[in-house]
Amino acid sequence: MLTGHFGRRGTNNLHSWLQPLWGATTGQRSEITGFEYIGGLLPANTLAEEVLADHPNHVRAVWVESSNPANTFAGTRDVERALEAAELSVVVDVAYTETAALADYVLPAASQHEKWEFTLFTFEWPTNYFQLRPPLLDPLPGTLVEAEIYTRPAATARRRR
Repeated sequence: MLTGHFGRRGTNNLHSWLQPLWGATTGQRSEITGFEYIGGLLPANTLAEEVLADHPNHVRAVWVESSNPANTFAGTRDVERALEAAELSVVVDVAYTETAALADYVLPAASQHEKWEFTLFTFEWPTNYFQLRPPLLDPLPGTLVEAEIYTRPAATARRRR
């Protein structure tokens, strides 16, 4: 960026499908921290404060996918306290992480080698290409692809109605 080469062919760039995030501020702010939601998200390091706050609208449930906030977010002890204090915490991951160890539920996902994978981050910028890769291995017993993890509870809820 300092040399004026950001976004030029053969240099670092952001794909055009990310464009909605740049202008997707609504002016809505967290009632807890005051941070503005950008693309529907708050800064990751506000998680502990958002959960632990003595406020009627504090975060009560934490769903973590393929991330390890107990190990990677600032204020590890506060993040650990927040995960333990949440009324519900769920982790979807290929690894049993520090965050998974604190979660109420761990839903084991198949790894990128055990499922169809795709990428939108290619070297053909500014044109977006979709690359699809087939699985190399059979999934480990008890694991599911994320699409199954997300659709099964929805299907179960629909059948109960």
